[in-house]
Amino acid sequence: MINEGLIRVEKIHEYDGGYDFVGIQLTAAGITLIRQDTKDPEIGGSIETRVNESGGDDLGSSIYTKIGEFVGGAMGGLSKSLGSG
Repeated sequence: MINEGLIRVEKIHEYDGGYDFVGIQLTAAGITLIRQDTKDPEIGGSIETRVNESGGDDLGSSIYTKIGEFVGGAMGGLSKSLGSG
């Protein structure tokens, strides 16, 4: 998501077995993406709406998977359209 310009990260700390990301912020592109209509009835409109409606509760693995698929598909479509120009 960093390489695609969806988020900015102030610092990345690498340690044995993982990473810590400090100072994560959505970019304008990231905000635009989470506000798009996913056209997925299980998500229910935009990612922004789904997260807000959850009230901070865990969305569940199926929703996280669908969100990941939507973001991945949107980024794949964008890179394909830029590459064909």
